[in-house]
Amino acid sequence: MKRKRMTSTVTFRLDHSLKEGLLGLAEKQGLSLSSLIQQSLQDLLDSYQRGSGAVRLAQAEKRQHLRKQILLPARWRIRKGHKVLEHDVLLKNISVGGAYTEYMNGQRFTILEDLQILPLALVVTLPGSEEAVALQCEAKRFQIARDSVGVGLRFVDFLKDESLLF
Repeated sequence: MKRKRMTSTVTFRLDHSLKEGLLGLAEKQGLSLSSLIQQSLQDLLDSYQRGSGAVRLAQAEKRQHLRKQILLPARWRIRKGHKVLEHDVLLKNISVGGAYTEYMNGQRFTILEDLQILPLALVVTLPGSEEAVALQCEAKRFQIARDSVGVGLRFVDFLKDESLLF
């Protein structure tokens, strides 16, 4: 019995310099060119579906929520079966819809695999709060550097109290 394919193939032409730029970006992000393009197209479609029908291509216009620049220690809490893995990270910015974190450890490649498929929470004590909160999220963007991995997170549930941020 033949297995049904879960994806479709699309063929199109790109300007050579655009392709080279995308290949470089894909390599920096630790993704294949196909994955980078698919992720970008999904982001474009999501933006279109959230908006009023107009596709906003500029990065500055893409954000739905104001981001607060911040430097706070935080933790990723990853559920892997019956185990809970925790990793210290630095929270660099946050909004009611998501956050950007940075992880600095040599285990980055196994971590990246876990972040893409396993349930994830960002555990942080926000300014003005006395207790740590665990924000359920999903990893959306990866920025791989020599010493660190930056991960953009989207909160599964938006932060309820925006006053905690601003």
